[in-house]
Formats: sequence, structure tokens, C-alpha cells
Amino acid sequence: MILRFSFNSLKIIKNTQSLRCISTTSNLKCNSQVRGSENKPDDGEKWTTIYRLPQIRIFSTANKIKIHQGILALLSSPLAWVAETTSNLPEGTFTAVTTIGVTGFLSLTAFSLLLRNVVGFIYLDSTGKRIKLAYVGFLGERKEAILSADDVVRADDLPPLKYKFFYPLSFRNSKDKFVVFYRGGSLQDQDKFGMIFGYDLL
Repeated sequence: MILRFSFNSLKIIKNTQSLRCISTTSNLKCNSQVRGSENKPDDGEKWTTIYRLPQIRIFSTANKIKIHQGILALLSSPLAWVAETTSNLPEGTFTAVTTIGVTGFLSLTAFSLLLRNVVGFIYLDSTGKRIKLAYVGFLGERKEAILSADDVVRADDLPPLKYKFFYPLSFRNSKDKFVVFYRGGSLQDQDKFGMIFGYDLL
């Protein structure tokens, strides 16, 4: 009796998980199966990865640290003030804790300004006319932008780069600026990448 109950319970759980994997609009795979391809855009169109930056998670984490630093500074400063006024900590503790917290937050914020808009993935659509950029935002979140490949300011059209480590990616019809660390990145398709961004980067 107990074995039959356990078998039926497992069967119900399995059917429930199967139902969760079914979409009314399209046949999507289960989250556990899609998790391995979470870096690929899924908007119903066919996109091919031509560039990826393996260290993009490090850049994202670096941009998120300032949030934790700010919260820590907000919590530690009042506690230091209470401890100092009750003579549990020596005089000057509140000033020291507040100074360290504020300067640390400002330093990390300035560092995040340098790391924002770092491109982690570049996708090319099936027509070769559009590219999709997956980049890091100011708060470390993943953002995406779809732009015309013809609007890319190619490296061949720019003055020679002094430090051939990153490429300041810009577009003719957009004010957005991006950073491509092509030296540390992995080119999935060199021909298509060079055709769009310039063969000087290869």
C-alpha cells in the first residue's frame, strides 16, 4: 500500500513538471534544459553568436559590489554612532566608519562607470543586417540592444588605437557607446565579426 502511494505521488509530480514545461504559444523546453543556453537571446528569431566575453560575469559582479557596499555603509554608520555615544567604542569610530563607507562606495561607483556597457555577447541575425548586443548595465544587470549592422563605426574608419586591448564601439545613428574587449574575448565567427566591426581588430 505504501509503495503504491509513493509510486502514484511520483507520477503526479512528474506530470506536474511536464505541464510546467508546456507553453501555449510555442513548445518551449523546461527551465532546467534551457538554463544551459541562458546567454542566448530568445525572441523568436534566429541569432548567431559571433563574439562572447568569458569574463563578463566578473564585470557584472564588480558592478554589483557597490550596492552591497552602500547598504553596509548605511547600516554600519548608525551602529558606530550609537556605540560611540554609549562609550562602547572609542571616540572617532563613527567618523572612521562613515569615511571608509562613503569613500568605498564612491570608489566602487566610479569604477562601475568604467565597466558599464561592456559587451559580453554579440549576436548576428539570419539576414546579416542587425546585431544584438548583450552588455552589462551600471548596476551589473544584463541589458540588450538591437542595432543595424550598417550603422557600426568600423575600426578601419577610426584612427589607429593606441592600446589594442578594447574597442570603443559606437554607431552613426545612436549616441550609445559600448566597450568590446576583443583581445580577451572569443570570436565565434572571425569573418562575420571582421566584416561588421573591421578587420583591424582581428
